[in-house]
Amino acid sequence: MLALVLRLVLLLVPLAAVLFLRFHWAIAAVYLALILRYSAPFAGLIHEAAHRRLFVLRWSALGTFFVEWIVAPSFGTSCAPLGSAARRRGDHSMSCSRSK
Repeated sequence: MLALVLRLVLLLVPLAAVLFLRFHWAIAAVYLALILRYSAPFAGLIHEAAHRRLFVLRWSALGTFFVEWIVAPSFGTSCAPLGSAARRRGDHSMSCSRSK
């Protein structure tokens, strides 16, 4: 998990900053290719982060911070603290209310 988080941070965050400061189509194409390449591992990472602690207790808060505030926005996803948990509760309550 740590290797994936570091890889995503080191690849996507600098490209996102460059695109924000000075947009260029070639950099946008590279960014899109990276997003497509890492979308499946990112989905697994977010799923794991939602259900269990990703790192040892000592580094848990830092790992959660990076996944929710740095990595997720790079993919265009909002995973703010309690946001994903609240969204998950809402999804479960919607599915439970539909079944009644």
